[in-house]
Amino acid sequence: MPESSSFSFTLPTRVHFGEGEVHALPAEAAALRFRRPLVVTDAHLAAADPSLSAMRACRAAGLDVQVWEGVVPNPTDSSVHEGLAQYRSRGCDGLVALGGGSAIDTAKAIGVLVAGGGQEIGAYFEPDPAPIAPLPPLIALPTTAGTGSEVTWVSIVTSSRTGRKAVIRNRALFPAVSIVDPALTVTMPQALTAHTGLDAFSHAMETYTSRQVAPVSEPLAFRSIELIVGALPRAVRDGADREARRQMSLAATMAGIAFTNSMLHTGHHVSHVLTSRYHLPHGLACILTIPAMLAYLRPVVGHKLARLAPLFGAPPDLPQDRAEVWVVEGVRDFISGVGVASMEEVTGDSAAAIPGLVAEILEHGPNPFSPRPMDAGAYTWVLERTFNTGKSLADPPPGT
Repeated sequence: MPESSSFSFTLPTRVHFGEGEVHALPAEAAALRFRRPLVVTDAHLAAADPSLSAMRACRAAGLDVQVWEGVVPNPTDSSVHEGLAQYRSRGCDGLVALGGGSAIDTAKAIGVLVAGGGQEIGAYFEPDPAPIAPLPPLIALPTTAGTGSEVTWVSIVTSSRTGRKAVIRNRALFPAVSIVDPALTVTMPQALTAHTGLDAFSHAMETYTSRQVAPVSEPLAFRSIELIVGALPRAVRDGADREARRQMSLAATMAGIAFTNSMLHTGHHVSHVLTSRYHLPHGLACILTIPAMLAYLRPVVGHKLARLAPLFGAPPDLPQDRAEVWVVEGVRDFISGVGVASMEEVTGDSAAAIPGLVAEILEHGPNPFSPRPMDAGAYTWVLERTFNTGKSLADPPPGT
């Protein structure tokens, strides 16, 4: 796949990175002229020590901080409207998102409604969104290392009408400021560490293989993969490993910057169906098909996969075809090594579900950023190597 000869690249968000950077919050809030910001979070995070310290510092600086603890996993349209009611009733003038992707996406969607003309959030869902006006300023403080939402222009909200995840995508959704403090991620439990870390891994791998990958985003994606392969097993094994947490926070933010400018494809396309059907955590739903996706893409991105082989312990001078398979199988082993079970165990379903899943995936529309066309046969090939059907990742993919 040739490198793009022209591309655009956007990063309007000011990013603070490093342990202890949470204490930059009062100054950044003041710079944005906040007087009464709404902190969008959940009850657990609102009571955590770093959060309490940051809120105290904001209040000491004269900010009338309002904390709303109504964030739910995989945010829903009803939770977003509840947040809007809180913003208005408390007379707020800015947003602070404290949490993982759910908190940041909720805050973005609240901002869309604050700026809008009274429409419901569903009016802004793709593929035919209403125009979006400039949002109130948003400061994002991610407490997980995975979503990358702190540097993206996307919010994902579950529609109560369809039960499906819907996308709001607009440059107005970029946070004004993001404070990425790895210390905020230290209390993540083991499973959440794994799932959010694998979400970042899927962002990086899908960007690296995207049809729209750009010369600026590709090295960011490669470095993110490198960091995650080294750091995620350590962070899962020992949540107090500060260096592993730092590397994961850095990798997640880098992957978010990369995919915002190059777009995602098959893993995330399939994940929307897996999440709605099986109620899986987002990162887990995204990662399940990644090994088989890479196997299917080998005819067009094999040379790029081969460059990743040393990250997965391949011996030097391995022939390219063997290096490609090494990486595909290495990704599978990496995923299982951080505690992700088989598709059957995760979903409670079997390969008999494949035809229905393929039909639902196709209902979600085209997958324009895959470097290979994805039709019913392609999704079937991928799912047959994700469920236990006896078919191997090393099988030559169609077109070879």
